[in-house]
Amino acid sequence: MIGIIGAGKLGTSFGVYLARHGYKVAFFNRTGQKAKAAAELAGGIMVETVEDLLHTCDWIGIATGDDQVGEVVLNLLEARADLEGKLFFHMSGALSSDRLKELAKEGAETASLHPLQSFSDPQTGVELLSSAYFSLEGTEQAKKWLGEMLANLKNPFFVITAAQKSLYHAAASIVSNALVSVVDYGFLLMETAGIDEETARRALMPLIEGSVRNVRDRGTVEGLTGPIVRGDFGTIEGHINAIHAKAPELLDEYKQLARMTLKTAARGQLKDDYKVQTLTRLLKD
Repeated sequence: MIGIIGAGKLGTSFGVYLARHGYKVAFFNRTGQKAKAAAELAGGIMVETVEDLLHTCDWIGIATGDDQVGEVVLNLLEARADLEGKLFFHMSGALSSDRLKELAKEGAETASLHPLQSFSDPQTGVELLSSAYFSLEGTEQAKKWLGEMLANLKNPFFVITAAQKSLYHAAASIVSNALVSVVDYGFLLMETAGIDEETARRALMPLIEGSVRNVRDRGTVEGLTGPIVRGDFGTIEGHINAIHAKAPELLDEYKQLARMTLKTAARGQLKDDYKVQTLTRLLKD
């Protein structure tokens, strides 16, 4: 049986996902009601103490917030259970398995297992997990066991080292969280133009989805479209003038994002040095 500590969005989604693939799961959460709800959703069991979880499960996943992982490790050690041969993994994208080293000293196998997916609620999270890549890092035995589980789940994964975790997670955060912030900035510009957010969302979603498909099918350099990749500096100058006139507080962000776009364009499609230099001057601070 696989135990899950933390019955939030990630922990519940992962537990239900495991249950749908034939694994037996148990949940523990500081708020018992959350553990009970997760167990009911997964058809698993709820346990009331860490001691019960340790006696019930040989594999335990920690799906709490990053700041709570250390506290969970202390609670596990305080349970005074035999940890020899048990597997413990946390599901943080930023932390390495080093955060579980005190458990390893007691004979446990330890790892970090991170799904490259965002979880807004458990129901949709379960569906999203079916196509998610995972990163895996930890002891050799832990990687073997978890790799076999992921193969059984039919989830692709890659193995990284503890030293790679921070840069890996920075990349994941940018393409997920920063992407949402860029979309929000676009909504602000639409609002400045007098278009309400609901209309903007409906109108822009096909464009957003098309851009994502371009990246999937052609990569970022060849998938880039728009006035910067074409070198249309007159259009970009018009953007700058309009934002300066209507919402000058939004101009710095526009230039920063446009400079990043220009770097991508200059790596492939935009070969004209004159256009690159003209756009660089337009977009300087």
